[in-house]
Amino acid sequence: MKRYLIAGNGVAGARAAVKIRETDQKGDIHIFTEEAYPFYYRVRFPEYVVGELTIQNLTIHTQEWYQSKGISIHLEDPITEVNVQKKEVTSQKGKTYAYDFLLMATGGHAFVPPIKGTEKKGVFTLRTMKDAISMKEFSGGVKKAILVGGGLVGLETGGALLRRGIKVAVIEHNPRILPRQVDSEGARILQGKMESMGFSFFLNGQSEKILGKETVEGVRLKDGRTVEGEMVIVSAGVKPNIKLAQAMGLEIKNGILVNDRLET
Repeated sequence: MKRYLIAGNGVAGARAAVKIRETDQKGDIHIFTEEAYPFYYRVRFPEYVVGELTIQNLTIHTQEWYQSKGISIHLEDPITEVNVQKKEVTSQKGKTYAYDFLLMATGGHAFVPPIKGTEKKGVFTLRTMKDAISMKEFSGGVKKAILVGGGLVGLETGGALLRRGIKVAVIEHNPRILPRQVDSEGARILQGKMESMGFSFFLNGQSEKILGKETVEGVRLKDGRTVEGEMVIVSAGVKPNIKLAQAMGLEIKNGILVNDRLET
């Protein structure tokens, strides 16, 4: 019987486990993740934050579902070390597992630009279930939120906050919103529509410092403008999680380099 270990329980890891089980009915499949929750809909976090969905609504596969498929899921126990020569991994809890095949599906993490004050209370990214839960708990008494980044995820989050009665200011370093998705005219029309919804935009804005002593009070831009708000959501893209791959000695270039069969 072959043993398959999967590092990560995002869409790649979770779907791979399903396909492996379809191909190998008897194989021993283990998924390791640092998350406390099994596979969920990340794209629907904004709806959860404003109370339109529950955690149950977000969950795609429960622990019982994994059990029914004969898949072992190790929550809050990511792989921390891999011995490629022995074909063994060590998890965060200190247990060792041998493998025949190891799938690296470690995903990415939210990128936070070098802005002063990101450690203050009220600064969030929205990447994990833990992020979503923390943001929901904090946003209850917030009247105005600031989005650092005017991409799709950030704007969708802003739209959800507006539905909850929270005003939203968007700081975008480009001269227009969604520069990768729409042209200048489309951006102008969309911005007008969104301003009528309650958004305010600070274009050509580079965030310099998050204001406030311990809790967010606003953001100061490098050109001197100040944006007031009690909550900051950083939506500046994603960086790949490559620390484990680097420790294994795998070839890295903005991610793990593989052949045409996705093998290292």
